Amino acid sequence: MSKQDQNRIAATRTAFFQDPSTDLSAVRETVAKSWLRCRQKKLQPGQTAFTRAEKGRHPAANVAERRPILFDYIFRCMEDLYSNNDFSAMVLLLTDPDGQIISRYGSENDLQRIAQAGLGDSCALREETAGTNAVGTALYIREPVCIRQNEHYNDHFCPFISYAAPVFDHKYELVSVIGVLSMRPQETPLLLSLLTSVAGSIGKEVTVYHQTLKRRVQEKHLDTLINTMNHGVVFLDSGGMIIQTNSVARYFFLMYEYELIGQHISAFISPEDVDFSTLTNDVYGLDVVVHSGEVKKFHFQASIYLIEVIEGQHDFLMVLRRSQLKEGTGETGSGSDHRAKWCFNDIVGTSPALVETLSLARIASKTNCTVLITGESGTGKELVAQAIHNESKCRSGPFVAVNCGAIPKELIESELFGYESGAFTGAKRNGMPGKFELADGGTIFLDEIGDMPFNLQVCLLRFLQEQEITRIGGKKPIQLNVRVIAATNKNLEEAINNGVFRMDLYYRLNVFTVHVPPLRERSGDVHNLSHYFLQKYKSASSQVLLGFTPEALECLTSYNWPGNIRELENTIERAVIISHGDRIRLDDLPDKLRFNHVPYPSRSLIRLEAPPQNAQPELIPMNREEIEKNTIIRALQRTGGNVTRAAEEIGVSRRTLYRKMKKYDIT
Repeated sequence: MSKQDQNRIAATRTAFFQDPSTDLSAVRETVAKSWLRCRQKKLQPGQTAFTRAEKGRHPAANVAERRPILFDYIFRCMEDLYSNNDFSAMVLLLTDPDGQIISRYGSENDLQRIAQAGLGDSCALREETAGTNAVGTALYIREPVCIRQNEHYNDHFCPFISYAAPVFDHKYELVSVIGVLSMRPQETPLLLSLLTSVAGSIGKEVTVYHQTLKRRVQEKHLDTLINTMNHGVVFLDSGGMIIQTNSVARYFFLMYEYELIGQHISAFISPEDVDFSTLTNDVYGLDVVVHSGEVKKFHFQASIYLIEVIEGQHDFLMVLRRSQLKEGTGETGSGSDHRAKWCFNDIVGTSPALVETLSLARIASKTNCTVLITGESGTGKELVAQAIHNESKCRSGPFVAVNCGAIPKELIESELFGYESGAFTGAKRNGMPGKFELADGGTIFLDEIGDMPFNLQVCLLRFLQEQEITRIGGKKPIQLNVRVIAATNKNLEEAINNGVFRMDLYYRLNVFTVHVPPLRERSGDVHNLSHYFLQKYKSASSQVLLGFTPEALECLTSYNWPGNIRELENTIERAVIISHGDRIRLDDLPDKLRFNHVPYPSRSLIRLEAPPQNAQPELIPMNREEIEKNTIIRALQRTGGNVTRAAEEIGVSRRTLYRKMKKYDIT
């Protein structure tokens, strides 16, 4: 733009602010329309404060955190764009769909200069807050645009030339905007074309991201669906390799999913029973023998369906149903689905605390006495109960698990003890057996026994004394042979004192107590469990993960795991999903783990100031947030304020570190 053109636009701008009816033919139509919109919003050209997020909140960062995989890719593209091009006397910007700045890239001097103009981190660049500027105008017109010096509505933008290109997804919805604030006196040739090209490339990747996300959701739906089925489900590729199973199939095969995935079906079902390579049509009701291990054989009926993947190539869906014959006999089977999957050898861990627990549980399995399993939520009490059942005399019988806290109070009596025909409105014509009857000849596991309604506890007490129940509406007692294993995460003695649990029932249940230790007391088991869950979830996600980085593993083992094994499993599953490398990194773990992990000799005591000479150093106890803040400050001090190096030293992403710095008001 020539000097004459700049002067003409500046004069028109000044006149417009004095008289709204000024002729705007001297400026571009895009700029003129934007000025009029700003005037309607009653914006002042000298305004210095742009609308910002409330203190402690950063909506733009939240947008990125809600879609971490997508924005990690966008951040990498921005870093590559900045590194591979000359952005001297410029600042590269990334905003969310509302014009809120997410990240900025530039030299320290350039960043400081735009900050002095009120364009710091987290300011909003929408037209209604910042006036005519490339980002705000691009958001409005949904096209790439360049706004030159005096074409800006706000005085503080006039020293700059701004450029912006919007990023759209597959539905033509805004994802973000790439912008540049240039302090160069002249417009940079081809810069807008470069931003437009990068925005287009990101848009294509966004489309791929959404397609992948949609496919993952469909896979989740499919996984949920097949795991609600009472039959075994096995998906095979065209070559007969197992690619997916449901929980029932894994029980039939007596193997974990990571052990099954990638195996050829011929390792379990003989080609003499069914040869998948020759199948051209669906088949139903085939009698097959599944070989599990060296000596175990199970009879099933199999239906196999061909799924056309591409023309001339089929995958297979195999549905396994239990044969009408019991294994190794000619007797009709009961077809019960109440089975215990876990044995003592399946429980992961070698810590002394766990070994002692399992040793006691093995002793309990050799008796017929009632067992009370105690322990915090998420420690694996039901696994121990299943293992006791599977080594007991009643292991060939059913294992029926009931969560006493999950059944509504008005239904729990009928669920446990059943009812006769006509016992109440809505009752089935032939009545219905309760869980105790279903467990006849086996074990009933009463989880969360502390939540059992007080008035129902006397019925359980009677069963423990007499080994018989009476259905609701029934007159005759039913004699049963059921072993009771109960579990609780509550202090039952305290519940007795509070009048919500019967003392006589407590002493009937507390014949043999097994305490499952919390994960924080199981030294070394976090390491083994972490690798176990990694194998489990990487198989399900088809990712190639070799293990953990030393920093990530040290962080996992140093955390106290208040949610126990359940929390650890969820953490590893999340890490597998968001990991991009061949190992789980520290940055793949949740914030509460990373910032609880302080790479210093003491995590609870940190020396804040250098003590006076010859004085004894004082150690000041600190809470987690103080430790987190102090860790960030020290890292920034050691790196001379370099946020990128500080983030690498702590083991988090630069975006996370910026968010934490804002939280603790660290500048």
